[in-house]
Amino acid sequence: MIYLLDNKKIRLNPYNMRKDKCLGTGTTATAYLIDGKVFKLYNPFKEPEFLTKEKIELYKKIPTKRIMLAEASLLNKKRQLRGCVSEYVENLGKDNLSIQPKSKIIEELKILRKDFITLGKYDVIVHDAILKNTIYNNGAYLIDCGRYQTLAELEENLCSDPVSTNIDTFNEYLVNELLKFQGFNPNEYARFKEEISFYENEGVEALCFIEYDMSESETFGEYAKRKINM
Repeated sequence: MIYLLDNKKIRLNPYNMRKDKCLGTGTTATAYLIDGKVFKLYNPFKEPEFLTKEKIELYKKIPTKRIMLAEASLLNKKRQLRGCVSEYVENLGKDNLSIQPKSKIIEELKILRKDFITLGKYDVIVHDAILKNTIYNNGAYLIDCGRYQTLAELEENLCSDPVSTNIDTFNEYLVNELLKFQGFNPNEYARFKEEISFYENEGVEALCFIEYDMSESETFGEYAKRKINM
């Protein structure tokens, strides 16, 4: 199929891309590694979720480091959005996250939190912050911005402060996804979650609590296991 990328024609045939690496297939799109970039191609008869050409132009201006945003549009001959291009980060697997020492994981999580705030400052609301959209490379990276929304897209009064909304989303992602990724028993994990919730109600964010509570000698995985086995 012929696509337009930066007003240049390129041919991409999903059925004959043997030299390119398929990174994954979802209900709406398939992602390929092509020339060091991620090419997300929407499946036939599937819409590009909330992504638009205009939103991709906005994303080009947003300097995130751990949230992978679309950086170019892939258009069909009618100039309709049928895919996008983004940066590629190698996925080293969940174990890579659990072995990170305190100094590294706290630094990485602070960078990620800053990305949530940066997007909020551009009136972009983060959705789908889940493990399915996470890759691991000495920290956590979020991919797939297809369902992110701008403040103008939301119903009136649904979100009055994008920055605060994204901070809440980051905290939920940290507590409900990253800390739980090792498959802990829900009952055991509930005690740890209650402890974090207690401090959040006192105005202490989850990341601040973890930075204070985590031993300098612990890895991220060791810390999580210690907390559920208290």
